[in-house]
Amino acid sequence: MLEVLLNKLEEHLSAQGVITNVILRTERSLLDDTETHEVELFFALDEETDGPVAAIHIFPLSDDGLYEVEVELEREAAAAHHFDAAVFWEEARKVVPDVSLTERKRYITSDQQPLVSAALDFHFVLPLPKAREEDAVFDGALAKLARDVRQLLQIVLK
Repeated sequence: MLEVLLNKLEEHLSAQGVITNVILRTERSLLDDTETHEVELFFALDEETDGPVAAIHIFPLSDDGLYEVEVELEREAAAAHHFDAAVFWEEARKVVPDVSLTERKRYITSDQQPLVSAALDFHFVLPLPKAREEDAVFDGALAKLARDVRQLLQIVLK
């Protein structure tokens, strides 16, 4: 079932940019003998630029085709006086209203402005379609995800 989601997502992401890497992780607990899986896709606007990359995490939540999709984008560090987190977040919220912003400041010396980096992230739960009538909704959600990630990467590039 995960393969269906990945194939459809790859189709939509490829129309918006380039998947630069795909990692499948399986973790096994030593204490309670459970196993978890995660697929992590890395997506960029193109292969040529050394620009930002979005990390898209996919976690199966149940055996019946329910998945959590989480997207993370990081903006590289810049001097604090060159970055306005509120403006950056507001731009991102125009694309994805429930996007979160995490801001980090790095102080190197007491006489310099701190370097500021920011990360955007959002997530949602996506069920695999069980009937043909649900295919269009599923396909639409993945197409929107691909467009949203592209627009957020363009905001991060500014």
